[in-house]
Amino acid sequence: MNKTDFMNQVHDTLQGLAEMLENQLDEHNDIDIREGFLQITFPAGHIWLLNRHGPTQEIWLSSPITGGLHFRFHEDIQRWISTRSSQDELFSFLERELSAFSNSATAIHLTS
Repeated sequence: MNKTDFMNQVHDTLQGLAEMLENQLDEHNDIDIREGFLQITFPAGHIWLLNRHGPTQEIWLSSPITGGLHFRFHEDIQRWISTRSSQDELFSFLERELSAFSNSATAIHLTS
């Protein structure tokens, strides 16, 4: 993937994720998005940070539960997959973690 395609893919992913979370989480949660950066804050102070890492063409996730993870986009399946475990896809991973802190199940479904 070239640099422009990577930047566009990250932008679309983070923007789509922010929109889905704004619609699904209650008003007590804070969603902050900037160019290449998404912060999800729960009332008790739990914070998830997702940011673009250009040199490796990955999205880096900082989680209060699991620490740091890196996700690389796989064009063949159009998904962000963990570099640690091919079993972890970014959206399903976030769904599990955020659901643990949400009052209701958080379904995150994004398509390209």
